[in-house]
Amino acid sequence: MKEISDFISSVGFPIVVCLLMIYQQEKLSQSYIDIVQSLKELISDNTKSINLLIGRAKENDEKMLAIMQGGNNNNEDKQEISKPVSDNQ
Repeated sequence: MKEISDFISSVGFPIVVCLLMIYQQEKLSQSYIDIVQSLKELISDNTKSINLLIGRAKENDEKMLAIMQGGNNNNEDKQEISKPVSDNQ
């Protein structure tokens, strides 16, 4: 009986410490999962913004090409192009 008591007292502490370490690791893993999820959302939002900026840059390039090909004599075309730029600022 003394042998069983000695075995439990010598093994009990390591078991408790092991369980605490497992609990701590689970909490840490969950926090990493939360961080990765928030980074995914952030990257997705940034991708949408970049695509929007690329689209607007292409529109502006097309308008500039139209102005250059059509000549610079028409003042109305110049004002139409400057309006969207000032609205977006």
